[in-house]
Amino acid sequence: MEKFSTEDSAPKAIPRQQVTNLDSLQLDTQGPESPISGSQGINSFEINLSSDDNAGGTSNRPLGVKKSKLKKKKEHVSELISSMKEGHREILSVLQQGCSDTREMRMLALQNEQKKISIRQEQLALAKHQEENKILYMDVSTIGDPVLRQIVENDRARIMQKREEERRQQEGNSFGQFW
Repeated sequence: MEKFSTEDSAPKAIPRQQVTNLDSLQLDTQGPESPISGSQGINSFEINLSSDDNAGGTSNRPLGVKKSKLKKKKEHVSELISSMKEGHREILSVLQQGCSDTREMRMLALQNEQKKISIRQEQLALAKHQEENKILYMDVSTIGDPVLRQIVENDRARIMQKREEERRQQEGNSFGQFW
């Protein structure tokens, strides 16, 4: 038995005019509900959007469900916005507190620097006072050079005069406190 026979299995050529007539016959037999093909000879299906299954595009859910969903969504969004606003307020208060803390820290640092400066000034004044005391308690008779002896005696007189003025100012300030 031969698989292929040349006479029986050979495709029969259909004249082009007959193919066109066949296509036109298919188009004529199609009703308004049958699918329309965009190209000749190919069957395709047209989706009927206006069928009774979907009722014009609306869903089968009861009336008001969509509105209630939208309302819930709006409420959720407004809750999120209000919680975000509250969070921003908290952040702002923390930042403001941080700014005031920063100002306080700067003020404390400034006060600390001022205390350091005043302590340093007191240390310098004390060191100067100690040097002056050395000059005042120096035994001038042991100095052999008359020029150096004269310098030390002039320094003693200047120191004594300065201390006398300081003492008078302190007495004047303390006397003024009582009146």
